[in-house]
Amino acid sequence: MTMNQNRFYSSKLLLFGEHTVVLGGEALAIPYPNYRSYWTNRTATQEEIQLVEALKAFILLLEQYIHTKKITYSIQIEKLKMDIQDGYFFSTNIPIGYGLGSSGTICAAVYDNYVPKEHKQNLSTRELQKELAQLENIFHGNSSGIDPLVCYLNKGICLQKDNIEIIESVPRLKGSSLTGFLIDTQIKRSTTPLVEYFKKRSKEKIFYENCTFPLLNLSTKIIESYLGEKHETFLATLKHISKIQLEYMHEMIPQIFHKIWKTGLESDLYSLKICGAGGGGLILGFTSNWESTKQALGDYLIEKISF
Repeated sequence: MTMNQNRFYSSKLLLFGEHTVVLGGEALAIPYPNYRSYWTNRTATQEEIQLVEALKAFILLLEQYIHTKKITYSIQIEKLKMDIQDGYFFSTNIPIGYGLGSSGTICAAVYDNYVPKEHKQNLSTRELQKELAQLENIFHGNSSGIDPLVCYLNKGICLQKDNIEIIESVPRLKGSSLTGFLIDTQIKRSTTPLVEYFKKRSKEKIFYENCTFPLLNLSTKIIESYLGEKHETFLATLKHISKIQLEYMHEMIPQIFHKIWKTGLESDLYSLKICGAGGGGLILGFTSNWESTKQALGDYLIEKISF
């Protein structure tokens, strides 16, 4: 047996800098262990049969990528195939199509267990990102490698134009009144079309000046205030982002959530923002009054973030 059964691969949350990161802006992504994946050889449940089949399909594509040299480093594919034949599969509770890094966890797990240690030990973070991106290209065609990097390192990362900063300690928000939460839209979506749509709109002068350019600056500001635990600045910046997204990116927010988005801004009770690519999946929110917010959003699937 090769794989490490004792390790869990956390999902990831892209907290800030969504969309603008593709234009060189800063972004902050963190592991989110409420959703995670792991290797196991227990009997698969009926619901997990599709995970077993998906893993087999992934291995077939992985072999093609290795054969055509789209993977430029050594992967112990035969060991992986033997483990699968012995009944091991990759279990997960990460919902597909939510931008939580479901594909990132399998890429991280394969890289972690089937790429020789001597190859990985001297790699820089940027080199590691590029190698993980090669694996995730199997799922997305052109991956940044960020999702599997967060899942592999199990640490937050701050993306800058020419640098990746590893965040050793993500603020826990304990001891403050600031609370983060997620709203489940119950809508699956695909990342690529949404990102391409934003890039296309950003070429328009009015959209760039009123949406893209302000968000580039606000993303840097909110990441700094969040990591620095400057909560008043953080909430004010978040509210500004929320307003811009509702006005200029409303197509990326499911219509049925526009009302509560606006209500949060008008009441000053909470602020919502796009989480990841938008279009569905999860919506991210923050509040300084959790109990009232929980009551106000009682008709929705809402989850308090626990880091």
